Amino acid sequence: MIRKTFLFLVLMVFFSCQNVQRPEKPDNLIDKSKMRDILYDVSIINATRDLGRYQLENAGIAPEKFIYKKYGIDSLQFAKSMEYYSVDFSTYLAIWKDVNERLDRERDVVDSLKRKRDSIKAAENRKMKPNTAEDDLPAPLNRPDDMDENQG
Repeated sequence: MIRKTFLFLVLMVFFSCQNVQRPEKPDNLIDKSKMRDILYDVSIINATRDLGRYQLENAGIAPEKFIYKKYGIDSLQFAKSMEYYSVDFSTYLAIWKDVNERLDRERDVVDSLKRKRDSIKAAENRKMKPNTAEDDLPAPLNRPDDMDENQG
């Protein structure tokens, strides 16, 4: 989902940049590192919206207001900064690559934690399962030295 959105944005910017005048640098331009953090959080919130939109609404969370408050920005500053960066394709692409790499790292961490949790649950389930006498017996071996001399 995020990769499709990213690809769409990149293509949209690429094709819309034909004969475009570069906007003036805003006085309150958001620096690149802060913009990466903002776009990362926006991506997480957008993914959360898809999975639990009603939970956000029921909790009284307005995602856009949350981002603006967290980073001490307003919607106009964000829009003008996005406009400024999006015209410079290489800078804009670099910012989104960093965001995507960070999302991939976080996904790997979450996947690792899920695997650990699942293995712990599986181990707990094995402990809960009652042992039977058959479970304690070793599997029969079919080695040549275990056979009768007459079978050879």
